[in-house]
Amino acid sequence: MTAPHHPFSHAISPADSFQLLPESQKTGEAEDALYEAQIKEVEAWWSTPRFAGVKRPYSAADVVSKRGTQTISYPSSVMATKLFNLIRERLSRGEPIHTLGAIDPIQMTQQAPHQEVLYISGWACSSLLTTTNEVSPDFGDYPGTRGGG
Repeated sequence: MTAPHHPFSHAISPADSFQLLPESQKTGEAEDALYEAQIKEVEAWWSTPRFAGVKRPYSAADVVSKRGTQTISYPSSVMATKLFNLIRERLSRGEPIHTLGAIDPIQMTQQAPHQEVLYISGWACSSLLTTTNEVSPDFGDYPGTRGGG
């Protein structure tokens, strides 16, 4: 299964090409072409299975119009895509994903060779810097339909 295409996954983007143009060529048609290309990229990205069923009160044009001039590639996007693809694959086969929570990098490195998915538990991490090693509430900001921890 190949990873879906999204605007942050290719080597040379329209924005990069645009930035290489001389200043005298960055107005008018070149800028309009870049804007339209970026809108199409965002629309294509949003039409992937990752965003199926997501309803937005804004358009791709709204997003593109608010962006800065530098394209940012987030390393976390790679792992998010990998996890999303694993979840979809297992769901389609009706199989579970075995996972554990870790409270520090040492635990994570020890568990990683033996687990498919690891997560950092905010609730468990809350005990790390206390003198009693007792856990306390996870004050994360969660949607009303989900529990914390």
